[in-house]
Amino acid sequence: MYSDAVKVLKEFTLKPCPFCGGIAKIGITSDYESYYHWAKVYCTECFVKIEGTPSLDKDRIEDFSDEEKRELIHAWNMRYGEVE
Repeated sequence: MYSDAVKVLKEFTLKPCPFCGGIAKIGITSDYESYYHWAKVYCTECFVKIEGTPSLDKDRIEDFSDEEKRELIHAWNMRYGEVE
């Protein structure tokens, strides 16, 4: 459900884009020729993105697990030189 995605976003705040400082959002990329879909975090200004593992049966961001979304958000928020 949409509320699950919002819950994850409230749990993990997305940092601004590391390249331009733009606003980051979580969404989905779809390739309708291969029918694969990827959860992604992307910048709304320069459109740089990171994507998760492709899936054939998840065509909405709500279909991806909280863990998959957390991993993407964590990857987006990592910056060079930061230690986990």
